[in-house]
Amino acid sequence: MYLVFLLTLLYAKVPEFFRAPPDFGWCVATAAHQNEGNNTKSDWWDFEQKTMKQSSGKACDHWNRIEEDTKLLQDLHVNQYRMSLEWAKIEPEEGKLDHEAIEHYQKEIALLHEKHIEPIITLHHFTMPQWLRQKGGWLWAGAPEAFANYASFAIKHIAPHATTWVTFNEPMIHIGGGYFWGIVPPNQKGSIKNVVLPLLGVLQAHAAAYHAMKHINPHLRIGVTHHMRVFAPYASWSPFDHIMARALDRSFNWAFLDALETGSLKLHVPFALRHQSLIRQVQKTQDFIGINYYTRDFIQFHPFTKNKMILHTREPKSNLGWEIYPQGLYNILHETHERYPRLPILVTENGIADQHDEKRSEFLKTHIVATLQARSEGVPVQSYCHWTLMDNFEWLEGFHARFGLYAHDETTNTRTPRPSAKVYRNIILKGGILGKPFTSHAHKLRHHQ
Repeated sequence: MYLVFLLTLLYAKVPEFFRAPPDFGWCVATAAHQNEGNNTKSDWWDFEQKTMKQSSGKACDHWNRIEEDTKLLQDLHVNQYRMSLEWAKIEPEEGKLDHEAIEHYQKEIALLHEKHIEPIITLHHFTMPQWLRQKGGWLWAGAPEAFANYASFAIKHIAPHATTWVTFNEPMIHIGGGYFWGIVPPNQKGSIKNVVLPLLGVLQAHAAAYHAMKHINPHLRIGVTHHMRVFAPYASWSPFDHIMARALDRSFNWAFLDALETGSLKLHVPFALRHQSLIRQVQKTQDFIGINYYTRDFIQFHPFTKNKMILHTREPKSNLGWEIYPQGLYNILHETHERYPRLPILVTENGIADQHDEKRSEFLKTHIVATLQARSEGVPVQSYCHWTLMDNFEWLEGFHARFGLYAHDETTNTRTPRPSAKVYRNIILKGGILGKPFTSHAHKLRHHQ
């Protein structure tokens, strides 16, 4: 028994203090449609009225409370704020600008600069103007030029002093949800092959915007944020589970990123899709990689049955049933750096649906340890953005899923700090965190867990 005790002490992971560098970006992330309210000229507003039981409505009424919400950012002591612009508010009709909306965003961004909070600005966070959707969205041949014009206008007239820009948020979720699962605009459920053309349209729009923005200011940092998941085989003995887990990892996690580096989009899903396209203007059109990380999925694959693929998860879970797996963030940060060593990395979203704030504090601690440990091991992680500032309209989940550091009451619009907000604030003020380190290079073993 004594020998076992000694061995346990010998191999136990001793907590370490992981310190962030002085220029590290402490951040929270939001999206305009989810917070501002009354985005009435967007495709998502139209979708809500026709198909959803709950509409975003006034959302968090952030549109009328930018001073109050900027004070919340100051109270957290963040030095970055990832936000988005609403194209549908800026250009509610094709070619017609809303100058009141433009002045509103100018005021908000100026306020952030005044308070020494750097804005990280997303141009497209799942929503688009109804007029663009009616023309076919990313399938319309004119979409890349229209998006580039919008991006150029934003740089020149809305946020000329902002240096870090995101063209698209989670393109694989955006396109998969709209053209494969058919659960979000434009609600076109079909085979996996349906995603190819709109995905190419997004790549072309990104490239057009990237080159136009760089022409205006070559010193801008421009990238895309990617929803990254850990895919693992459900049964370690099943070759089918291993094959599909690897295929999903390759196509969902890395295909879009690879295209931005090489100019070639390669998609391969066994028994469903094999595609390769060359888009030369897309090559080397990212200055950083934005990672949105939440969870891990276990893949069960039966190629010869009707329900070919089933997703499983494990405890502990969030209110949405997503596994809490901070090792996955550590793994993905390492693998991203190995695949794209020239590029810095921003953690642009990481959070948990936790209505009673029972798990969020520990979630924050372990995922920040994962981030700062990877940084200490040579991964160039420059920011950590927690999702999200306050409870908001979480797309298909409506107001049910509670991701906020601040609780939001939809009736009174009051914002109340949760205990986890104080935890995050204290980590920022200390400039780091004490925690148990993760297993080094575990990402290489990811598919065998």
